[in-house]
Amino acid sequence: MNLTKARLGPGYAIAFGRQLKASRAFFTVPLNDDDKRVTWEIFQQYHDKAWSYTDCSLLAVARRVGTRRIFAFDHHFQQMGLEVVP
Repeated sequence: MNLTKARLGPGYAIAFGRQLKASRAFFTVPLNDDDKRVTWEIFQQYHDKAWSYTDCSLLAVARRVGTRRIFAFDHHFQQMGLEVVP
């Protein structure tokens, strides 16, 4: 959403976000307390990477739900061993 907003503007990002939320092809997962703990562990373990705390939280959740496939544009996720879609 950040990239969409930066490149295409907030109106487009909001419309795109609404489409994603309405789609059955995508779902969002809230962070739980264990995810937050794992996120911090990942963030510390890979301190040499340019991964943000948010990037690390996505990896923590992907591990918990058992997926390696995510919708993203950031190359950091490929470094994490995740398959980036599109």
